[in-house]
Amino acid sequence: MHVGVNVEFDARVRRPAYAPFSVDIQPMLSGRNFSTVDYRVCLSWRSDNVKMLKASRSGTVVIEVQIPTGYRVEEKDLKSMIRGRYTRNLREAENWPGQVNFGFRYIDFDPICFEFQAKRWIPVANITRYYEIRAYEWFEPGNMYRAVYTMRNLFALDICEVCGSYQCPYCPYYSPATAQQFDMDLAISICRNTIGSISGFLFAIGSVAFWPTYGHCGALVGNWMYRCGASLGVVNSLWQLIRLQMKSTPMTMMKLLSLLSLLGSIGFLIGGGYFLAGGKHDTEGSFGWLAGSIAFFLSSILTYKL
Repeated sequence: MHVGVNVEFDARVRRPAYAPFSVDIQPMLSGRNFSTVDYRVCLSWRSDNVKMLKASRSGTVVIEVQIPTGYRVEEKDLKSMIRGRYTRNLREAENWPGQVNFGFRYIDFDPICFEFQAKRWIPVANITRYYEIRAYEWFEPGNMYRAVYTMRNLFALDICEVCGSYQCPYCPYYSPATAQQFDMDLAISICRNTIGSISGFLFAIGSVAFWPTYGHCGALVGNWMYRCGASLGVVNSLWQLIRLQMKSTPMTMMKLLSLLSLLGSIGFLIGGGYFLAGGKHDTEGSFGWLAGSIAFFLSSILTYKL
């Protein structure tokens, strides 16, 4: 049976009464999303052990280094460390679930330093920031050193920063296919400009229809085109005026321009109604169109001052 416990803070680590080893670990993160961790570990036999343990060097020593979830040290790198014999007294190096173990024949006063590299194999985010390192004598497990080291930068990564482009198609860090937010102001502006363009097009058709060649039928069609264009102009100007009023309370030049456009459209709409009635109402219709034309003329002048 195996019993384990996780410790979050270094001060809460239960240490033996006497730690015979001096251990220093330095993890260095690299890569675009910290996909590589280079470790440098140094350990030595403390000089106080001559007095405390009556020994100038240790027996067989095992050092266990926890690595982050999703990372792994390649087996070929561990084998090359043993075969290369460039780490003094190293005799074993093995992968273990969640950690890497190293075995040494003995540790003396001269520090033994070695390096290894862990690479991300599985995309994992929101992992812990605390990892344990433990060194102990194989035949005297009571002679043990325990400590915790931290990797805060790795802890701060989210899953979108960890995964690659093929795994997160909408990840802003790796794929240009980002989900863009809907721009309400842009959509309203496009709708208003479309309505304004249709209104102007109807006014143009109405003006052509009033040409004397087309007679009474042309005048009737032109009147209806004017009325439809004026109706859309009322909607467009009123919409813009409401939007401007929602954004700012004081009267601005843009609000005055929208108001004149609205009055001009209403003038053409009323004038078209009088002309449709015919007879004695043609004079009122002419005045309505004249007032609408003056309002449109003033709004055009204000446009140059914006």
